[in-house]
Amino acid sequence: MSDAKSNTESMSGLTESELGSRLKTHGYNELPTTQNKSIWATAWGVIREPLFLFLLACGTLYLLLGDVQEALMLLGFVFVVLGIAFY
Repeated sequence: MSDAKSNTESMSGLTESELGSRLKTHGYNELPTTQNKSIWATAWGVIREPLFLFLLACGTLYLLLGDVQEALMLLGFVFVVLGIAFY
């Protein structure tokens, strides 16, 4: 354990000149910022999700089979999912 402690004590960081050089070459240590998506881009991203398409298809199928209560429930969840994605 004392070897590890002595190794960390003898270590030093970057010099000022090396720091400046790396800063010019690589820039700051930051993640790139993302641009805000439009409402339509967000909606299109949600609509393309398989689970969303599955809920939409099942709701439509229930509607075609005449089970309006089940269809409205499933299609209601479709709008809940969209609402959560927009929020």
